[in-house]
Formats: sequence, C-alpha cells, structure tokens
Amino acid sequence: MTDQDKQQDGTVNPATVKARTSIEQHRGKEDMQVQWPTCLESCLGVTAGKATPEVCLSKLSDAAWESNHAQFKAVLADVAEWIDPALKI
Repeated sequence: MTDQDKQQDGTVNPATVKARTSIEQHRGKEDMQVQWPTCLESCLGVTAGKATPEVCLSKLSDAAWESNHAQFKAVLADVAEWIDPALKI
C-alpha cells in the first residue's frame, strides 16, 4: 500500500513511482497493490516534513488518536474492511 504522494504540482513523487513499479514487478497473482486515498501527512495533520515512522508513532501513541486523527482512522477502517469485511476499527 502506498499513499497518493502527490507533489505541489500535482505529479506523483518520483520515488513513489519507482517503489510502485518495483512492487508491481514482484507482485504475485494473489497480491494486490492499493493506494491510500489521500496522503499520509494530511491524515495525520503533519504540516511540515514527512510522516516518517517516528512521526507516525508519536501521533498514534496518543490515547486520543482516533478523535485527533479521524481521517487516518477512516482510512484504516476502509482498508480493514477491504481486507476482511468482518474487521471493525
């Protein structure tokens, strides 16, 4: 799974394009490659820099992460339902 990772000019980040191409080349017939419907930074309210693992961990370690990052939770719920409709987040 990758996020949209759009740049300010509307094009996709070249590093993301390269990663998606590599994933596609290694994808088996039972595998899927899906795109996060927005950018991770937007979901987590990161206004400067990237949503690095450290930034994500600090945001999601907050006990109120579900209400503080409702868009992130909504995307997780959609992904969970896509994986297994019985999963509820």
